[in-house]
Amino acid sequence: MNKYGSKDNLSFQKRLKEVLNKEGFKLIELPYNPYENTDGEEAHGFYINFPQMKDFILLPTFGKREDELSIKLIKDLYSGYTFENIDSREIAKEGGVLNCITWNIKNQKIFA
Repeated sequence: MNKYGSKDNLSFQKRLKEVLNKEGFKLIELPYNPYENTDGEEAHGFYINFPQMKDFILLPTFGKREDELSIKLIKDLYSGYTFENIDSREIAKEGGVLNCITWNIKNQKIFA
């Protein structure tokens, strides 16, 4: 989940973590830094929004200090995958990141 900061609703963060822990989820917090965005529409700093395919993950970067930590954490979590980083600043201006603009299809017969 996102590693929310002190600027985010602390009560919400606490409740969310309590519910997820109660349901048996192991929480791993990824960097989250939308705080420099000029409006509420931009998605710069939303590292959790990455597409995961069979054995490949496309990782967003934003030219922020959190890029390196996000890449390390995701690579540690998904060992055995191939990774590619992509500068996502232009995409994020529109309010989404890589998972928002991709479509994963598992059944190749659709294209037969």
